[in-house]
Amino acid sequence: LGKPVPNERKDKFVGTSRYASPYVQMYTQSARRDDMYSLVYTMVNVFNIHPLPWQDLSGDKDERADRTVHLKRRLTPQQVCKGCPPCLALIYAHVMQIPFEARPPYELFRQLIDLDLAPPARKVARK
Repeated sequence: LGKPVPNERKDKFVGTSRYASPYVQMYTQSARRDDMYSLVYTMVNVFNIHPLPWQDLSGDKDERADRTVHLKRRLTPQQVCKGCPPCLALIYAHVMQIPFEARPPYELFRQLIDLDLAPPARKVARK
């Protein structure tokens, strides 16, 4: 695999704030951990009957962006993943601890997802 990119400050944010990591929204270089933030936010949006806490904010674009980053940094995994399978809050808690240059524990995340979401027959077959 290739080497991680250096952690550099960017001039602007490019992406969808609903799914972007707080780090990317604060103009840092995206890394593998930021992809995991986006995956969790997407999964929460798919599984949850509630919108993401920052999804329906009012105000102008800059105000919404600032409040979105604030909420992403302040809310607990349980608050963000409310109403979702428990594995999402566990994965999100891990993602929040991943340093910029680290490789996320993908196999652990797969196992957590399997424990919550795999059909019973598949769970038995994997043992």
